[in-house]
Amino acid sequence: MEKKFIGFLASLIGITFFAGIVLASSSSHAASSVTANASVIIPDACTMTGTLDEAHTATIPNGTIRPAIGKTTFNVVCNDPNGFAIYAVGYSNQEYGNTKLLATVGGTLAPTYDISTGATTTGNSQWAMMLTPVTTNVTAQNGYGSYSVIPTTYTKIAQFPNSTTVSGAEAEVTYRAYIAGNQPAGTYNGKVKYTMVHPNTETPLQPVPCVANTICYNANGRNVVGTMGQQTESEGESLVDLTRASLLASNYSREGYGFAGWNTKYDYTGDFYGPQEEIELPNDMSHGLALYAIWLPSNGYLQDWNRNTNDCERLEIASFDSSTGTIVKTLDSVIALTDKRDGQTYSVARLADGNCWMTENLRLNNNTDSPNWGDNGLSEGFEGVFMGLAEAENNRNALVYDTTANSLYSTSNITGSNVSFRFPRYNNINTTSIASYPTDDSNSTIYSYGNYYTWAAAKASTEDASTTGSSICPCGWSLPSGGQSIESFSFGALSVALGGPTDGGSTTGYDDSHLMSTRFRSFPQNYVLSGYGGNSNFNGTIGYYWSSTRYSSNYAYYFHFDRYINSFDPGTVRTNKTNLYTIRCLFRPK
Repeated sequence: MEKKFIGFLASLIGITFFAGIVLASSSSHAASSVTANASVIIPDACTMTGTLDEAHTATIPNGTIRPAIGKTTFNVVCNDPNGFAIYAVGYSNQEYGNTKLLATVGGTLAPTYDISTGATTTGNSQWAMMLTPVTTNVTAQNGYGSYSVIPTTYTKIAQFPNSTTVSGAEAEVTYRAYIAGNQPAGTYNGKVKYTMVHPNTETPLQPVPCVANTICYNANGRNVVGTMGQQTESEGESLVDLTRASLLASNYSREGYGFAGWNTKYDYTGDFYGPQEEIELPNDMSHGLALYAIWLPSNGYLQDWNRNTNDCERLEIASFDSSTGTIVKTLDSVIALTDKRDGQTYSVARLADGNCWMTENLRLNNNTDSPNWGDNGLSEGFEGVFMGLAEAENNRNALVYDTTANSLYSTSNITGSNVSFRFPRYNNINTTSIASYPTDDSNSTIYSYGNYYTWAAAKASTEDASTTGSSICPCGWSLPSGGQSIESFSFGALSVALGGPTDGGSTTGYDDSHLMSTRFRSFPQNYVLSGYGGNSNFNGTIGYYWSSTRYSSNYAYYFHFDRYINSFDPGTVRTNKTNLYTIRCLFRPK
């Protein structure tokens, strides 16, 4: 039997230790002295390794029991004074919760003859596992000191108690199988995944099973706000003919973390997808498709990034391969940074054009409850006034102060009355359909869509602003430019880098538009169809994003793409400045 043993570090609570070092000089003569303090920070750290001491294979005749198959020794070194625990879960066919030995009979997989887990030694064929402590500081848990079933969810099998010392610990795992008299000859393979967490009161995140012909969206973290429904074939457009699907935008938020997309594995070892990416569905949807939110902890502040220290260039470029039409999908391209102004954290990726872009829509609110950011050069917090929101294009240290700046939200004539739209950043109800557009009902907005801004608000300036480099983006970041010469402005250059046309703006024909829409919605670009607000309603079948570029006193350029019609333009068209669009900000490394 083949087993896979994986241990990974899950440092969940940090303890800081300080060691003081005193340096001094002395002499028999009168002299002055200086004392210098030094400190060392030693965080909690635990590691687990697995050593295969005996191969997990055995030849077992029918009607017999074979115990103590194989032996893997786990060794843990841990300095967490609150101890650690080891958990196990069935992982056959790389499916969490799959506890079977998968049968290969006559050279092909034969699910009819798969061997289920069980602790008895009679009846149908069964297999089980047991943990044996090697060092006395480890104790077996939940009955795994004797042969027990392979668990369907992460289950604690061993624990190290609270301790004040840095300790090592060892334990062994073996297996037992009973083969019934009617079991056909063949090869039977299964896997178990092991995870160590600390302190010993913690539990690992649980993989969540899905159901047939359904896409299930999992929050995949602690303290996640918001809920999402499941996506099924009955929703028509949600699952496209059961071979392709346009995913749902995320309705989850997590304080201090950026949302970087979806993954098919809870530990991000599977396939990466954007929030509304169009994907190929697995050939076998009998178990559905479980997707897990990708959360990246904040790695600093947006405003602290600096071109001189190559902060952006440390990320791997998510390059586009024109020969295969594929985009590099790796977390090495992505980081999470926090906006000092309101504490919101965003995922940021270095995209194919070489620039670093926010890969979430801006969520900056403007209301009378905003803090006064005062002298730190970030912003004034009261309505209608923005100070130092972004750099002027030619002066990183420039402060923008404009008492006539419009509110972040337009007052538009929606449904017959003047409404100042202030949509919440998430809702707390199930998002059971694509829900591709917001309305003035606060319970129908979606977190990934962010907030909506007039062009004046996006520019943090007057309605007719034209020459200033200011914007609502954080200091050091800028609003992407638009215009006519494709490769000379931000949205156009990114479009070209992703295989878009170089000789004109809009793509022609459904195939070209659909292709570019899919690429912009894919990981790590992560654009969403957040829609727009006009004079009478909201429309959400298209993604609309402001550029920084003015066309006239009433119009400005914008970027848009669609999922259903022949519509993709990287920023060469213009619209009325009073429309409500969403915003992405970028950071140029040079």
